[in-house]
Amino acid sequence: MKIFQSHYNQFYSEIDGVTPLNDQDARSAFREATCLMLNDEKLVMIECTRSSTGEIIHVPKQVVQATWDEVLEGPDSLPTMILNCLKACPIDLRKRASQRIVLVGGGVPFARRLLDKRIKEECLKTALSDARFSSLEPSCRNMDLLWHVFAPDLLPWLGGSIIGTMPLTDEQWIFRQAWLERYSQDQEKGLDVCAALIPDWLNTVNA
Repeated sequence: MKIFQSHYNQFYSEIDGVTPLNDQDARSAFREATCLMLNDEKLVMIECTRSSTGEIIHVPKQVVQATWDEVLEGPDSLPTMILNCLKACPIDLRKRASQRIVLVGGGVPFARRLLDKRIKEECLKTALSDARFSSLEPSCRNMDLLWHVFAPDLLPWLGGSIIGTMPLTDEQWIFRQAWLERYSQDQEKGLDVCAALIPDWLNTVNA
């Protein structure tokens, strides 16, 4: 989660002794911090585990909230993407489509409570304030997110499958040379994180 990683590292940028989060640590810390925040809204500082080292890190609640605000608000937000999809539907299908929205991806299962409420609110707010989506106001008032279409453990795989079919830039992909460079860096640090996550299948022989 690049957005969370950026907010966390910026928050601690002027504090000595705090190691910036890498990609792997950011994903696990964001997931853990979101779950803890949703379970106890009174938390101000959230204790999480740095997955690569097992170290305890402290995530300010405002960092988690700022991350979700960026994901759920603004012109590049998830609700805006949903509205663009609805607008692309034939007019007579928009209301039905808005009542059958399924979210997939790794962040969906642990943030269901937050997403269910915020997406509906942000979609309606955008439809009321942005002339491009004003025709979608009735659909937004009847919007419904479906949560039981797929098993929760399948949602990350479905999200990955959809992304894999999209014509994205090279920056979205892990190439072998980049993986080898990251692996060498981890070895120098005494870590074997990459090998555990993504084995080099070009050097794997199946008997």
